[in-house]
Amino acid sequence: QTFFSTPSDTTKFLNLVSFRPFADTADAVSAATACMEGKVSKSLKSFLKKQLGGKKSKKGDSLAVADKALAVSLNEKLMS
Repeated sequence: QTFFSTPSDTTKFLNLVSFRPFADTADAVSAATACMEGKVSKSLKSFLKKQLGGKKSKKGDSLAVADKALAVSLNEKLMS
């Protein structure tokens, strides 16, 4: 079964909580490159710390990351 075959199917499982556009094209390219290398860019770290840092995690909330290297980097950066 495909859970994400249509936008309406997707919204049954995922909710967009927050969005912040990149400052400029250079920031977007830098963040994309870092993600492809399994690294956490400054803008991503800042965004996630703001969204996850000061709040107590609600039961059931999670951050899904498909790339193992990026997941490890996120865990290291956000837990430090």
